[in-house]
Amino acid sequence: MKRVALMGQPNCGKSALFNSIAGYKANSSHFPGTTVEILSSEVVYKEENFELIDLPGSYSLSPFDKAEEVNTLFVLKEDFDLIINVMDASILSRSLELSIEILDIGKPVIIALNMMDEARKKGIHIDTEKLSSILGVPVVPTIALYGEGVDNLLKEVVKMLKNPVKPKPIKLNSTIEAIISNLLKFFPDRVENRFLVFKVIEWDLIKEKIEIPRAFFEETSKISQEIEKTYGKDLKEFIFSERHHLSMKIAEEVTIVKHSIEKSLEERIDKILYHPFWGYIIFVSSFILVLLLVFKIGGLLEDIFVFPFDILSAKFQSIKTYKILKPLISGTLDGTMGAIGVIVPFMVPLLFFISLFEETGFLARSAFLFDSFMHKIGLHGKSIPPLILGFGCNVPAISATRIIESERDRIITALLIPFIPCSARTIVISALVSKYLGVWWALFIYIVSIVITIIISLLASSFLKYPAPGLIMEIPSFKAPNFKNVLIKTWLQLKPFLYFAVPILVLGSIFIEYFKLYGAENVLNSILRPITYILNLPPQVGFTLIFGFLRKELALLMLGQSLGVRITEITSILSPLQILSFTIFTTLYVPCLATLLVLKREFNSKIAIISLFLNIGTALLITTLIMWILRGIGV
Repeated sequence: MKRVALMGQPNCGKSALFNSIAGYKANSSHFPGTTVEILSSEVVYKEENFELIDLPGSYSLSPFDKAEEVNTLFVLKEDFDLIINVMDASILSRSLELSIEILDIGKPVIIALNMMDEARKKGIHIDTEKLSSILGVPVVPTIALYGEGVDNLLKEVVKMLKNPVKPKPIKLNSTIEAIISNLLKFFPDRVENRFLVFKVIEWDLIKEKIEIPRAFFEETSKISQEIEKTYGKDLKEFIFSERHHLSMKIAEEVTIVKHSIEKSLEERIDKILYHPFWGYIIFVSSFILVLLLVFKIGGLLEDIFVFPFDILSAKFQSIKTYKILKPLISGTLDGTMGAIGVIVPFMVPLLFFISLFEETGFLARSAFLFDSFMHKIGLHGKSIPPLILGFGCNVPAISATRIIESERDRIITALLIPFIPCSARTIVISALVSKYLGVWWALFIYIVSIVITIIISLLASSFLKYPAPGLIMEIPSFKAPNFKNVLIKTWLQLKPFLYFAVPILVLGSIFIEYFKLYGAENVLNSILRPITYILNLPPQVGFTLIFGFLRKELALLMLGQSLGVRITEITSILSPLQILSFTIFTTLYVPCLATLLVLKREFNSKIAIISLFLNIGTALLITTLIMWILRGIGV
C-alpha cells in the first residue's frame, strides 16, 4: 500500500486535516524505538488506496526535542511515497521554513495551504498560483476545520500517486550550494543525500541514529571555521538564517496584507483571558464548571446505563447454575456493568470537555496566564499543558513533558503529574464522593490534589535549584470549536479504554470472584491490613487496592465485589468518612502500571521508583491527616 505522510508545524491544523480525511478510523502506534505516538489510517478515494500517516508537529526537520526527531527519522528510515506539507496561511513566512526543508527530501510533495480563513481575518491575501510556481509543487487552499478544500486536496493526492513528480529543491545562496555540492561526495549511495547532508550539519545527534563517515565531520569543521571568519556565524547558523531569509522573501512575493484598524474578536477575547485578575477567575471557574458538569452528566448517564444491568442481574439471581460457573457469569456481568454502566458515563463528558479546551486554544493560553505563578513554585509555564492533560490521562501527559526544554523542570513536572486526578480517578471521585457525599466534597479532593502538587513542586525545586527560563511558546488562534473534530478526539481517547481496559476490568472482576470462592483474597488482605487499619477501612478493601495499581477504575469496580455488595449499594457497608478515606487514598497513591512504565521509558527506572514511593507515602500521610482533622471537628 502506498504511504502518504502529513507534515507541518505545530498548530497548523494538520491533525484537523487528518481527522477530516480519516474520521474515526485512525489507529495509533508508537514510532519504532520511541515513545512518540503517531496516528495512521487507510484511506480509499476515487478507487485509490493509501495509508495516511499523521506525524508530530515540527518547526524544523533539524530536531530540538524527541517528538520532532520522529519526522527526521521517518524521512531517513521509512518507505513512503508522498508528503502533504500542511502550512498555516496566516503565518506563511514561518511555515515556508519547514517547506524548504521538505522540498530537499526529494519525494513528491503537495502543499495544503491551511487556515485560509484565519489568514483572511488578518487581512492576508495569498496568490496560490504564484506560490505553486515558485515552489514547483501543487498548492491547495484548505480550511481543514470545516472540511473546505479537502476534496480538491485528495484529488491532487490521487493524481500525484498515479504520476509522481519529484520537486526541485529551493536553492539557497551560492556559498551554501557550493558547500552542499562538495559534501555530497560523502553519500553517493543515498537517494535523499541533499537532505541528509543538511541534517548532518544541522542535527548534532544524527551520528547516533545513522552511520556517518568521519571524514564528513572533519570537512564540515574546516568549512564552518571559514564561514565563521567570513560571516561571523557558524555553518549551521548560516544555513538557518539563509533559509529564514528565503522564506521571508517568498512570502513577500506572494502575499498582500491589508491590515484592519478595528480589533478582531480574537484579540478582544484574548485581552480578557490574559487579564491579571479576570483571566485567573475565568480559567479556574471554567475548570470547576467542567467538573460539576462531569459529575452531573455522568450521574444522569449512569442511572440510564446501569438500568439494563439491574434487570440482567435480577434474572441471573433467579437462575440456578453450577457453583464453578457462578463466579464466571457474575464476574462478567459485574465487570461489564462497572465498565459500561459506571465508568463510561463519567469518562465520556470528561474527555469531551478536555478535547473542547484543546480545540479552541483555551488550553494553550493557560500556559501563558499561569507562567508567573509557575515560576513562584519553581517551575515553568510550559508545565501547565502536561499537568492539565493529566486530568484526562497521566500517560500522554508525561509524554507531553517533552515540550519542556529544561530537564530539571521536565522531571519535576513528570513527578507531579501522578498526583493529578486522571479520568480514571475522576470516575472514582464521581461515582463515590460526588454521588454519595455531594459535589463539594468531590471538589475538596481536587483542591487537596492541587495543594499537594504545589507543595511537592516547592520542595522539589528547593532541592533542585535552577532558574526557570522565560516562556517562549506559540499560541494557536482562538477559534470556535468544530464539534466533529471534538467528537473524533473524544472517541480516539475513549477507544483504547473500550478495546483494552474493558476486557481487563471484566477479567479482573471474574478473577476476584474466583478468589472469593476459594478464600484466596484473605491472604492478600492480611498482608495489607496495616494500610487498611491506618485508613480506617474494612480489611476486605486491601485486595481492592492491588487492582487499583493496574487501573484505578478497577479499584472502584472491585470495591463493591470485595465487600459483597454492588457498587451502587456501597453506602450500606461504608460510612461517609470511609468513602472519603478510600477515595482520597485511591486518588493519591501509586500511579497505575501504565504511568510507571511510561515514566521508566521517558526517563529511567530511578524516576519511576521515586514516583512510586512518593505517591504511596504522600497518600498515607495526607489521608491519615485529613481523616484525623475531620474526626476532630466532628464531621
